[in-house]
Amino acid sequence: MIVDIDAIGELAQLKTLTMGEVQVDSLRFLAKRYNLVELNLNGLPLRSISELANLMSLEKISLADIPIVDISPLLLLPNLATLSLLRTPARADVISELERRGVKVVIN
Repeated sequence: MIVDIDAIGELAQLKTLTMGEVQVDSLRFLAKRYNLVELNLNGLPLRSISELANLMSLEKISLADIPIVDISPLLLLPNLATLSLLRTPARADVISELERRGVKVVIN
């Protein structure tokens, strides 16, 4: 059981994070995890992923069962290479733009 989700934000050298079925509706705790390369989120009741826009090192993101339609903050990630969307209702126009930029998008 996670008692203090903000403690994750204090892990300065964190490179990979996988979270599933955690009751958080914001990714504020990741706002300064600039070294994060891989992020896997499953079943989080997120309202926004805007906090990811500043994580320029992100290369791989997996969003599964996330009720997010607006994934446009991902367009700001210059190193994003792979995006996996499983049962996430992301906007088709953003997906198309990411693919045009060379991001491998997997929609399961």
